[in-house]
Amino acid sequence: MLEQNGIPILAVYLEPLVALFITIVGIQIFRKYRERRNKATFYLAIAVLCLGIAVWASGTGKIIEFLKTSNYDKDFASFGIVLAYIFTALGNVFSMAFIAVIFLDEHPHIPIIFAVLNGITMGMLIVNLSFSEEAYSNILIYLIWHILMSLYIFISLAVYSFKEAKKSDEKIPKTGFRMIGYYGVFVALVFILFITDLVVGMIADSGYTPFYYMAWISGAISSSFAYLGYVMPDWLKKRISK
Repeated sequence: MLEQNGIPILAVYLEPLVALFITIVGIQIFRKYRERRNKATFYLAIAVLCLGIAVWASGTGKIIEFLKTSNYDKDFASFGIVLAYIFTALGNVFSMAFIAVIFLDEHPHIPIIFAVLNGITMGMLIVNLSFSEEAYSNILIYLIWHILMSLYIFISLAVYSFKEAKKSDEKIPKTGFRMIGYYGVFVALVFILFITDLVVGMIADSGYTPFYYMAWISGAISSSFAYLGYVMPDWLKKRISK
């Protein structure tokens, strides 16, 4: 695969496309919020848009790194990756708020706790945000903590959603909750694939593995399920009702 400055050309093309797709989905969900003025819709829209911004940050860093000349010693790719994790941590805050509004009405303190925990994560990542080659390796311990916390949030979302789907006897709510469950599964898969990419890359002493690209594609799939499951466009309702 064609590479330049350690960046494969596939990443240069794929990440902006995924970022654009997720951003469009997030905007569509936000437009639905403007119609409904519903807190859960707002939280979901911001969570999806944060994921989109994260991919934009990562992709932009790679494009600049790919195009830069040897005169620059700054590592734009590492800067973009750290910035991406900052935005996914911010997205976690809104994802937990979405879970709380839909499933945890009697536990209002839970989103506050997770907001604080993710705020600490963001603070530690911001402190280590730099253009040095060590920027990514310096955040490894915080990155592991962030990934574990993210997995807890999105696996919880999937579990709550699938449980609620089982309780419902009506087709539309059942399908909606299932799709929200799939949204949680695919976002969790994003982080699992990144862990796999990191481990396989270290063992094989290689750069980008196929798991890296699969992670971002899973992010795009997850945003589709978020839109279809919660916004539930009319064409989907008609199809389910048949």
